[in-house]
Amino acid sequence: DYATKVDTQWTKDDGKGADAYGDGYFRSGIGKAIMYETLRSQVLKQDWYRAAPGYLANIVAYAISRLAFEIGVQFRGANFDFDRVWQRQAVSASTLAALIEIAQAAQQHLTDPNRPQANVTQWAKQQACWEGFKKVGVRLGGGIGNDLLAVHETRGQAADDRKQRAMDTGFEAVARVLGVKPHVWETVYGARVPMSPTEKDLVVMFGLRQGKVPSERQGAVLLRLLGRMAESGIIGSDSF
Repeated sequence: DYATKVDTQWTKDDGKGADAYGDGYFRSGIGKAIMYETLRSQVLKQDWYRAAPGYLANIVAYAISRLAFEIGVQFRGANFDFDRVWQRQAVSASTLAALIEIAQAAQQHLTDPNRPQANVTQWAKQQACWEGFKKVGVRLGGGIGNDLLAVHETRGQAADDRKQRAMDTGFEAVARVLGVKPHVWETVYGARVPMSPTEKDLVVMFGLRQGKVPSERQGAVLLRLLGRMAESGIIGSDSF
């Protein structure tokens, strides 16, 4: 599930996997929320929905899912630029028009009198329902291409976001190490817990001898050491 996926990524590569969840991840998430809420509010205003209201959440979810599917089919290798939605705080007119059209098709599909299951909500959860909807004719307008990113652009943006996150994480590690009190370092140094020669040297250099600033890499090593000490109950988790 989502929580397991995030936890796995977060702890990947000795904590470096967390770099995937930087500002870019945040902007993308907000962009998706803006798209969902915008489409939801627009569907409520449509004559075809007012004539037969109901199943709003299913219609919106199916419309957005089908948009993503069609982008993969009609614009191979491209991805929707949710970062642009975040920057505008709005969905473009061309994308919104496409979503509304798909939403109407979703309503017709979900409420089709010939559907194999009477309960629309339960029918929407079936894989067969989604597979059937993928076959419904949908064509995205050319204007939507302006809201897409090519594969190399997506990868470049992701790489930039990871670099920025890594820099932010590095600064944070250094700041936390510098905030540790001298008596905590003394406790760490005197603890009967296995420490590598490098860890001992760093504790002496940046812990027992106050005033020096560690590099980002050194700060990360010291933070991991402090984490082990806290897990062993030698120092409090609030001491760093």
